[in-house]
Amino acid sequence: KFYMTQGIYGTNPKVTEEISNISQQLIDTKFDKSPLIKQAGDRFKEFLDENVKDNQSLNRFLWSYFLYNKSFSASVCNLVSKIQLNCDKLFVADIIDFEKLLISEMNYAESKAYYKHKDLSCKVALNVLSTKISQQIFMSAIEEFSDADNDNKSHRELGYETLMSLHDVMGSEAELIVAQEGQLLNTITYPIESMVMNGYRTKVSDENVRIDDIYRAIGFHAASEYIASIEMSAIWNNLLLTRFDYLLADGRFNQNWLQIHASSDQDTDCGGVEDDHFRYSANAIAYLLYYLEDHQKQIFLNSVDESIDEFCNLLQFFMTAFKRSY
Repeated sequence: KFYMTQGIYGTNPKVTEEISNISQQLIDTKFDKSPLIKQAGDRFKEFLDENVKDNQSLNRFLWSYFLYNKSFSASVCNLVSKIQLNCDKLFVADIIDFEKLLISEMNYAESKAYYKHKDLSCKVALNVLSTKISQQIFMSAIEEFSDADNDNKSHRELGYETLMSLHDVMGSEAELIVAQEGQLLNTITYPIESMVMNGYRTKVSDENVRIDDIYRAIGFHAASEYIASIEMSAIWNNLLLTRFDYLLADGRFNQNWLQIHASSDQDTDCGGVEDDHFRYSANAIAYLLYYLEDHQKQIFLNSVDESIDEFCNLLQFFMTAFKRSY
């Protein structure tokens, strides 16, 4: 029997509830109250206000932002693969509390099989743990590759449809921008692609991956989802509902990609599918925290802080590169 609380699945209802509480506590303290994240969100809103003022700059910005996001989904899949394929090497006795894991997830507290086949039981329990962590991370990639609510289109397809519809509204002006400045867009996005892969530790081989790499990559993933929710909501609320509201009234403009990723509530910075994806990533952190040995917990949390800083720097790089290019 499996129990579920806020997207967390478990065989033990008490453990499921405890992990859910850890997840919510992380959201409340590590992300909602992060001064780095608040500063990054405020700077992004200022950036939009100062640099996206007309059709031409909107077209340039959306193309840049679309390309800026192209490496995330593939990097998520790579992280999931690293966790799954290397769980025996990463989650060793000094890292994971195996007694707690076996009792909580495998229900071996009263099982004679636990004592007779402890080594095998530990391997099975590790696979269960790595699968659950991977599951929560991968949930954010599922819709990116195939969104059931949007004819199973990938979010890249939806984004491209939005860009093409903007061309329909702008006409030859938009075509000229893309033709003249396509290479310039690449100068913004190519360095960012490398920064994203570094954040997710994509280039670290399976032979060389360490638990510290996983800590940083999971933290980077969570930071990317949280801040993406702020970004998309700012694009929707601070641009489209105000400065470019005429686009929403134009039947030729396909707003779907932007709308599903954003919150339509102007009283909150977060919402839409990005917020859902972030909550899954918080669950992944909570799962791992729950089963880490005590001396590893703070190491992991420190890595999450460092990853938040790393992602805020990436966003700042994007904004600075965009301003310099235009």
